[in-house]
Amino acid sequence: MATAPPQPSSEEEALMRQRRQKRMESNRESARRSRMRKQMQLEELTAEVSRLQRDKSQLVSVLCVAAQQCTAVEAENAVLMARVAELTAALESLEQILNAPGGACTGIVDYSVPVPGIFGNFYSVEAVPR
Repeated sequence: MATAPPQPSSEEEALMRQRRQKRMESNRESARRSRMRKQMQLEELTAEVSRLQRDKSQLVSVLCVAAQQCTAVEAENAVLMARVAELTAALESLEQILNAPGGACTGIVDYSVPVPGIFGNFYSVEAVPR
């Protein structure tokens, strides 16, 4: 048969109550420190959220400006590409006229403009028949 554990004396009971009381106080202090840490973490995260929202707002503004500039550059590029196409077509037409047999360039005299040479001298102006 199992025997019941011996009953603690009043001194032992007082010591156990004292240890339990210390443990409870220690646990309360630990819980208080834990709550304080969590509160500080929450405050830090809240501040970081605010900073990130400000950064996002600034980046959205910069992005909007860049998108507007991009649209303007694309429009300008389209105009320039159209102008290139027009000028290319005009140049091809002129080359066809110039290269046609019996074309418009027969008997034209080329008067060269004085052009500075590498060493500063000028080529002479002379009529060159074509």
